[in-house]
Amino acid sequence: MAKTNKRFISDWRKVKSLFITHFIPNWEDPGWGHFGELALADAVKQLSKLVTDKKLSRKVFVLSQKMSKEASAGIINGWEEGDDICPPWRQFPPFPPVPDPWPGPYPWKEITSAEQIQVANILTQISGLTISKEFNQALKSVAAEVVRGVANRLADDFERCGTVPRPKPRVR
Repeated sequence: MAKTNKRFISDWRKVKSLFITHFIPNWEDPGWGHFGELALADAVKQLSKLVTDKKLSRKVFVLSQKMSKEASAGIINGWEEGDDICPPWRQFPPFPPVPDPWPGPYPWKEITSAEQIQVANILTQISGLTISKEFNQALKSVAAEVVRGVANRLADDFERCGTVPRPKPRVR
């Protein structure tokens, strides 16, 4: 059996992904899918806070827990000896504060049912990004339940939104 040079192995680990993506552009490292799944699980957890129906909010939160449990099991299996756990950290200079461009109160009122429709839309988009068919179906069904829950209130909320027209400008 041929001996392998330690320097060659360390260099190969550094350039492996660049080499593979350059010569095989559609290839994706299977380990990266688990990182993406974990990020999607976190996004679903954040969206569970925005769902106003408590039962559905709990259902979305439990789904995010299942997603993160499955994704984290794959991450541990994908770790190789000698891999860095975290990339080297680079300090960024502090950003200057950005002033709020809107001077006064916002002229529109929030419409909670429309926000719930937007949350359901985001859940549907996340379902298209996940690798698991099970989580894809679960996210789509939860999104449909959120929409069904607010569909009756949507028209009423738009009629009662309370947004007033802008005042006419004065002609000088």
